[in-house]
Amino acid sequence: FPYTTLFRSFFVAFRIPNLLRRLVGEGAATAALVPVVTEYLTQRPRAEAMELVRALWGVGALVVVVLTVIGFLCTVPLVQVFAPGFTGDKLALTITLTRIMFLYLPCIGGAALAMGVLHALRHFAAPAFAPVLFNLAIIPCALWLSDLFDEPVISLAYGVIIGGICQLVCHVPVLLRQQVPLLPRWNPRHPAIRRIAVLLLPLVVGTGIYQINQIVSMLFASLLAEGSVSALWYATRLFEF
Repeated sequence: FPYTTLFRSFFVAFRIPNLLRRLVGEGAATAALVPVVTEYLTQRPRAEAMELVRALWGVGALVVVVLTVIGFLCTVPLVQVFAPGFTGDKLALTITLTRIMFLYLPCIGGAALAMGVLHALRHFAAPAFAPVLFNLAIIPCALWLSDLFDEPVISLAYGVIIGGICQLVCHVPVLLRQQVPLLPRWNPRHPAIRRIAVLLLPLVVGTGIYQINQIVSMLFASLLAEGSVSALWYATRLFEF
């Protein structure tokens, strides 16, 4: 493939797990759980707050694993919906990239929960620095691993996974210093979990409206001339910046 086609496939493939990340991770999850965890930390014994955190680990792990499995199994129809203009080898490459990058979702989901807990504990350095590690992982993969694959862009997909792992792992030392338990506990009936779910719903809906606009734009771009998807991706990133 020419490089324009390779990046076109990568941008569409990355959009799918990234959509789920934005809906249930990072901003939405953090905004929903921070006020509840903060309330427990300030108005209740610390032990109760830490039990809430363990319940969050347990429920959050189940959610991201289920989403990852569903996404992996439904990759073909998802790609066909997101990029109806892709056919043949381009479609096959996009499907492969999407399946690889769905493994990014558990990593960034865990990082989002860790970020929310650290924000509630008023620690902001690690959550702010974590996204830098994502880029620091992708760049070496693009430079040094691309020659190992028949399609060089696959190295970027593995860079996304490595970047997600780095984002998750960088929170661990800080959580341990803050004496936050990392062992999850299955307790979906914890009253705070229900409150967080209630707060999360409107946030997901609000975020979803913007993401639906992005999906529709990507859908039309896949039907246009070569390079349209890439141009839209770069323009969106500049707009968000």
